Amino acid sequence: MADQQQQELRKSVTLEKKDTSPSNQSQNGPIEPGDLEALTQYVQELMQQMQDKFANMSEQILSRIDDMSHRIEDIERNVTDISAQTGLDSSSTPTNATATQSAPPQGKENIPETTKEEKQ
Repeated sequence: MADQQQQELRKSVTLEKKDTSPSNQSQNGPIEPGDLEALTQYVQELMQQMQDKFANMSEQILSRIDDMSHRIEDIERNVTDISAQTGLDSSSTPTNATATQSAPPQGKENIPETTKEEKQ
C-alpha cells in the first residue's frame, strides 16, 4: 500500500515538472504577456547580479595587485638599504660576486693556506 502511494507521488511530481517546463507551455498555448514580463525581469535581475559580482571581483583583484606592488616596492627599498649598509655596490650582482671567488668543491672546506700548514 505504501509502495503505491510513493509511486503515485513520484508520478505527480514528474507531471508537475513536465507541466512547468517552457517547451510544454508553448505547446499548451501562447505565453502570456505577464509571464514574458516576469521572465524578462528575472533575467535582467540575474544579469545585474552577475555584473555586480564581476565588478566586486574586479575591485578585489585590482586591490590585491596594488597591495603586491607596494610590497615589492618595500622589498626593493629594503634591499637597497641593506646593500648600502653593507657597502655593496648596487651595480654588482650575485653572478659578478661569485665569479671573482672560486667556490670550493662540494664537501670540502675552504681553508686558507696558512691554516693548512699549521695543521700538518
